[in-house]
Amino acid sequence: MNRIGNLITKYRRENKITQKEFADMLGVSNTAVSKWECGSNLPDISMLKPLSKILNVPVLSLIDDSINLDKEQLIREKDYQKEKDAKEKLIKEQEEYKRYIIKLRKKLKCRKILIIITIFLVVVNLIFIINLSNKNKNIKLKNNEYENNKTIAYKIVSEDENLSLEAIIIIRGSNVFTNLNYLTYHENKRGTGEEINVISFELKIIVDNNVIYTIGHQQKNNKNNTLNELIKNTDFNSKTNKTEITNAINKINVNSDSKLIINYKNENSNDKNTITIPLKFAEFSE
Repeated sequence: MNRIGNLITKYRRENKITQKEFADMLGVSNTAVSKWECGSNLPDISMLKPLSKILNVPVLSLIDDSINLDKEQLIREKDYQKEKDAKEKLIKEQEEYKRYIIKLRKKLKCRKILIIITIFLVVVNLIFIINLSNKNKNIKLKNNEYENNKTIAYKIVSEDENLSLEAIIIIRGSNVFTNLNYLTYHENKRGTGEEINVISFELKIIVDNNVIYTIGHQQKNNKNNTLNELIKNTDFNSKTNKTEITNAINKINVNSDSKLIINYKNENSNDKNTITIPLKFAEFSE
């Protein structure tokens, strides 16, 4: 449970920021920061981007410091933006130059001068077209590379009243990183003596028929326990799943079909029983 808290503490100290300064920068209380770092509470999902900006680390590093963003790719993304800005500036300068020539032509009466200016303008335009064509090719290549490697974050929540769940999905190119913040199952028969008793369970989050998160739990000595208790005693937050899905950045979105599958066994039967619960996507916002 204290994985994110430990990372917040680590990066805060590396940036030489006190807890009070950190709390003031985020607009929260010093107590809230203390609870995050000691693991008694987790920051809201909406705080991840502000945290990453203040601590000067990627969002991924706040979830799992073993996930490293490609620094060269970040540089390429910045180069792409610079190239785009340069193109816009070049077009603007060319338009200003054309307007200047038009005004100059109106003032000049000498035919020879007009011919020279016209020839010069044609040459300038040819050079511009050639340069722009080359730049467009580079920008298209950089744009395709940028689209395939940009990062998008979503959160997943439950649509079932018997299940409380929040997970974070971060997609970068074809890589999907999934971290389950918390999961609580509220069985309808709880307290009636008819609860589901199990010795093991396996949990999967499936998006568009792709398994992006899986975790299992086996009760010691095959001792029966309720499904509620077994899920409650499982530390989901300590695990981050990485899945490769071709072109995931363009395939997975808020309209993707997602669900939670819970397979479980009890001590009186080797048959697998299954619970299916629908989930929904929400785009991660700052």
